[in-house]
Amino acid sequence: MFGSKNYMKTILLLLYFFRESVDCCLVVNSVRNPNMRNCKCPAISLLTQEQIRNNVEGKYLGDHQVWEPIVEAQDDCSLQVTCKPVPGVRSFFTVMFRSNGPPIYINRVVAEQSTYLKQPRSFDGLSCGAYSGKDQWHFILDPIRDLSLACVADVYSCDCLRVSIDTKSGASSVDRMPSATDQCGFFNATCSEDDYTPFLHSSTSSFIFSQGTRHFKSVSYEDLLCVKEKETFDWYFGNLKLGDASITCKPHTDNKLYYTCGMFKSIRSLEDFEWYHKKGDFANAELGSITWDPSWEFFMFCEDGHKPVVFSENNPPIEVNYMGPIIRCINKPLNPYIYYWVANGIQLINPAGACVKYSEPVEMQKCKCNVKLFNKKNVQNNVGGNYFYYNTVWQPIVKTNDDCLLSITCRPMSGISSFLTVLFRSNGPPIYINRVVANQSTFVEQPRAIGDMECREHGETNEWFFHGELVKDFALACISDVNSCNCPQIEIDKDSGVIVEDRMPSAIDQCGFFRASCSASGHEPFLYSTSTSPIFSGPGTDHSSITYRLYDDLICLRGPISWYFGFGNMRLENATIKCNTNRDVYNEDALSVCGVFKVINSLDDFGKYHKIGDYAQAQIETSSWTPSDEFQMNCEFGEKAVVFSENNQPIEISDPAQLVKCAYNPLSNFASMWVVKGVRLINPAGACIRQKANMTDCKCPTVNFLTQNNIQNNEGGKYLKDHQVWDPVIEAVDCFIKIKCNPINGVSSFFTMLFRSNGPPVYINRVVANQSTFVEQPRSIGDFGCKEHNGGHAWFFHEAVVKDLSFACVADSHSCDCPRIEVDTDSGVIVENRMSSATDQCDFIDATCSASDRKPFLYSTTTHQIYSGTGKTYYESETVRYEDLLCVRGELKWYIGNLKLENLVIKCITDVEVYNEEASTSCGVFKVVTSLEDYHVIGVYSQVQLGINLWTPGNDFQITCEPGFIPVVYSANNQPIEISDPAHRIKCAYSPLSNYASMWVVDGIRVFDPAGACIDESRIQKTIS
Repeated sequence: MFGSKNYMKTILLLLYFFRESVDCCLVVNSVRNPNMRNCKCPAISLLTQEQIRNNVEGKYLGDHQVWEPIVEAQDDCSLQVTCKPVPGVRSFFTVMFRSNGPPIYINRVVAEQSTYLKQPRSFDGLSCGAYSGKDQWHFILDPIRDLSLACVADVYSCDCLRVSIDTKSGASSVDRMPSATDQCGFFNATCSEDDYTPFLHSSTSSFIFSQGTRHFKSVSYEDLLCVKEKETFDWYFGNLKLGDASITCKPHTDNKLYYTCGMFKSIRSLEDFEWYHKKGDFANAELGSITWDPSWEFFMFCEDGHKPVVFSENNPPIEVNYMGPIIRCINKPLNPYIYYWVANGIQLINPAGACVKYSEPVEMQKCKCNVKLFNKKNVQNNVGGNYFYYNTVWQPIVKTNDDCLLSITCRPMSGISSFLTVLFRSNGPPIYINRVVANQSTFVEQPRAIGDMECREHGETNEWFFHGELVKDFALACISDVNSCNCPQIEIDKDSGVIVEDRMPSAIDQCGFFRASCSASGHEPFLYSTSTSPIFSGPGTDHSSITYRLYDDLICLRGPISWYFGFGNMRLENATIKCNTNRDVYNEDALSVCGVFKVINSLDDFGKYHKIGDYAQAQIETSSWTPSDEFQMNCEFGEKAVVFSENNQPIEISDPAQLVKCAYNPLSNFASMWVVKGVRLINPAGACIRQKANMTDCKCPTVNFLTQNNIQNNEGGKYLKDHQVWDPVIEAVDCFIKIKCNPINGVSSFFTMLFRSNGPPVYINRVVANQSTFVEQPRSIGDFGCKEHNGGHAWFFHEAVVKDLSFACVADSHSCDCPRIEVDTDSGVIVENRMSSATDQCDFIDATCSASDRKPFLYSTTTHQIYSGTGKTYYESETVRYEDLLCVRGELKWYIGNLKLENLVIKCITDVEVYNEEASTSCGVFKVVTSLEDYHVIGVYSQVQLGINLWTPGNDFQITCEPGFIPVVYSANNQPIEISDPAHRIKCAYSPLSNYASMWVVDGIRVFDPAGACIDESRIQKTIS
């Protein structure tokens, strides 16, 4: 049986019909779906979710579950499309996508039932025909680019707000499928009055009728879909976002409706546009006469020089081709009883048509810089300027001469007599160039140039620069400034002495266009609001003597809910004009006509209004610069100059020659503004910042970076105060620190150091002649980490708390300035220079002894003999590396760690000769103190009673004492250390600098020449007291 050809045909046929749920049939699916047979049109793509997210006009469906439909084409290219349910999804759409228009909904299934015809579905209007010499898909006679299909889940219906039914208007609704528990917007709507029609609308849309039915009084909404976008849910009607949705009954009249598609409006003047029409680049176009009348199917003929353009609520303007009957009222693929307007194969909601004359408004002559003109959609998508979202936008006329001097004109639009000329960019907020009120320019007449704007070579291209700073994506637009009186009234605090004068009483659409002065000398008019700090608007830089202040940047704006005043890119709530002094407002006097530029010397100096961004925990250094009309923020090496403001995120100034300027406001020479890197700043402040480390997901205190001044005040590390220091680069993921010091100019040898307030520095890494002496950077720190401590978290080094953890890169550039280290060759010392090419290092050496029983010790006239141990795992090698031997600048003395060495000599000797005992570890001898005569015993501990030592030194041990006695560790480089926790261990550990070196560690502190004793606790307390 298994060899039968008929049996195999049966199996293949079964696999074909069940291929979407059978994994082993994926190969069959990839070959036969879509099955294009002999259709000559391009193959149809089946989209994935990621591809839908990248579809320009269909990406609003990108967060919905999608899967592949089954697609079969006949030889004449007619399609049969089937979407089958998938687990967990009972309601879905079959959707056609394209790259030159919004999606088209072909079929709808609710609770596994098709709402019109059973699948597979074909759909009218789709055909394959010749276009530009090739076979191309067409929809309603218009070509479709990149025809694609997908099944799209409809499972969020009940997550959207319920559709509101306005019963007072006579509206009512009937659930079309009560059994569909996943559908909360699947209904028919009717009106109680015969001459009324149900309209769909929302708080952001107009009333939508164009989906009426032809034969029935009730209206269905097949295209109404609850769309999920990230974490939000909104109703969409086709590709039109509604947000919320309501049904209201309204009367219709003969001159408002055409057949069952609804109104197709004829635009004969700019006043005929409705607020919801997307006008795009045609907002300021010249309109011609209309010679056509809407009908089921009609041409849009225009006189010579004019283009037929269709406007709508759901699409950008469509320039139509009048070589055929383009505008149609047709039935929808979803349901033939529902009709809709179509132009260029695109569904139109609330459409209108116009004959438009449009000329190119940019003349660049020989200027090599480009100018882009923004339309409304561009403005809405501009990050810095999308607060103009609801304003009318049209395009200016722009010309340049050969030297790229701009000449910009915004012409009035019908019904708009007040407006702004605005420069947009992608790397900053908009720049207001000109303002017109009641058809009069407020400063000089148009066309306007832009001061401090120039075209420069930039890399391989030419770009615009504003105040010396690159303007990315330079674009211009005309922005309406109307309905100023819709904004809340600006309060005038007359008790403070404010005098306000209306600058243009004839401008009936302006209620905030004034100038203000103060009656009292020394007082300034400030703009107050409950959402900002007081704002100072300075006089022009050459007009410091004028007493009044202008507010040309004060614009009334419409938000999604209410109107508000904006000052530049700042929103003002409850605005008030009040007189005050700079001293009262900022606690200092202004040193510039632009007002106060605050100097930040500590975190306490920040105003609550300053946007601090990532610098909230930064280390603030003392600034040495003074603000003026034009100045530089000169910070110390390793510090960043950062400018803060109320209206922008912090701006880092990387070029020390960068100027902070008090400049003219482009709107008027009688107003000024602070400018940094081409950005206008309101209430600016500057600081020299030493950035803290990147501490991702770490609960321990933030790591600091130390300056030379900080090191001078660090008790354990101040011996390094004269060394050049700079910031390392630090990253900590889950508190695992990696640290790197990058070389700086003139310094090729340096240390990476850990500083703390409860101990001497820890040397982490050494670089000599730009080469790490052990392993390459970045370096981690052994026996170092973040642990819970006293209800919080703290850093620990060898089980001891590190207080005020800080890091710094410390130069090692003066080795050859210290006295040469004497080598006692008679004792058998053999010294090897570790890097002869390091010209800045004169004693970077290893030392060994010719006799195997001897060790190289460091001798000095200020200390006893010091042994620097070999690595724990290299005990057999008696080569000693002096990784932490440093010539300290200022004193020009040798130090090992924090221990000063005078008249340094290296000499070979035995442990027995030095300590009268043998060393038991690679760190050397840890002496047991048995007598107060021992040279280790110093200070208050020299008068105490010694106890019995119940311990023996080793690589890792505890000092155990009898009751009443406490362990104390003496050393050559630290004050005696009392060990309060008897479980605390003393270790011979690796030096962080190298595994070839070792060190004694007690309470997280390295000790040289250590010794331990048990001390009578009561005698210590008496001696100390």
